[in-house]
Amino acid sequence: IYESIAEACAEHVIDVIDICAPTYLHKALVIEAAKQKKHVICEKPVALCLKDAKEMYDAAEENGVQLYIAQVLQFTREVETLREVVADQRYGKPLDGCFERLTACPKWSQGGWLLDKEKSGLLPFDLHIHDLDVIVSMFGKPDDVIYTECAGEGKAYAEQYRFQYIYHNGMNVCAEAAWYNAAIPFTARWRVYFERGMLICDHSGVTGYSADGEVTRFDLS
Repeated sequence: IYESIAEACAEHVIDVIDICAPTYLHKALVIEAAKQKKHVICEKPVALCLKDAKEMYDAAEENGVQLYIAQVLQFTREVETLREVVADQRYGKPLDGCFERLTACPKWSQGGWLLDKEKSGLLPFDLHIHDLDVIVSMFGKPDDVIYTECAGEGKAYAEQYRFQYIYHNGMNVCAEAAWYNAAIPFTARWRVYFERGMLICDHSGVTGYSADGEVTRFDLS
């Protein structure tokens, strides 16, 4: 165990530094790693404001190293399958999407940092960021957004959000993210409706349902 990245680098030959610390510590640690001329993988979200994110990427560029953010859904077979179906238009163009990412309240976070807006950004930054990353990369930046939120009495943060992303081209996407005060299992699923079919991702995998009745179970191995 070392007190700093610099101390660890002084004692070892290191190729990549992986930052798994709480969000509010990302900027300082990434910049320190970049100054040590080490490539960096950093947990999501990159930061809580654009200014900090830009400084992190600037530090990587200035020191000639690469900075990756762990938006891991982009590297799953489920999202790869969705991307292929959107691109080849086997079901026509996408018309509507629905994404869910739900879990029990993360009371396990050390010192409760996840429930502190200044440290985590709360649900939109910590949990919903995964689905938003996929939505924007798949369908483009939405033209507008509206949302609802709810919280139990005495809660200093919203426990559940429902987002509606609006596109002027007619595409609509809704997404729900929640830290419920209920001991539910972690749940992540989505469905996308196309002109001639639907793609559903849930605990059973990814399944396509065409308008003519054909059912496709996609290979995720």
